[in-house]
Amino acid sequence: MHPFRFTVQANEFERWIISNKSGGWTHPIHIHCEEFRMIKRNGVDIPAGDVDFGRKDVLLVENEEIEVLVRFRDMKGGYPIHCHNTVHEDHQMMMIFDVQEQGDSSPEP
Repeated sequence: MHPFRFTVQANEFERWIISNKSGGWTHPIHIHCEEFRMIKRNGVDIPAGDVDFGRKDVLLVENEEIEVLVRFRDMKGGYPIHCHNTVHEDHQMMMIFDVQEQGDSSPEP
């Protein structure tokens, strides 16, 4: 899992686009360290009142693209983002990111 794939800036909002083009697998993606909010699914806004509108820490990604808004507030250091499908966890389908005072400007992990 090393090195860190990207660095996020503490206390700043980040817009992440998570895409699944795996040909039929559904991936429950878990982002450690902070909750996030889904804001778009396949480019369409998620309306207030929708079950996906509230704060989450696991994101179910089917054959689609989901945009999330996240802010890492309290803890600095390295944290994983990974798939909760057991076979994917067993094969280390994950990466780690770093939360620091200064983030990077990389558009892709």
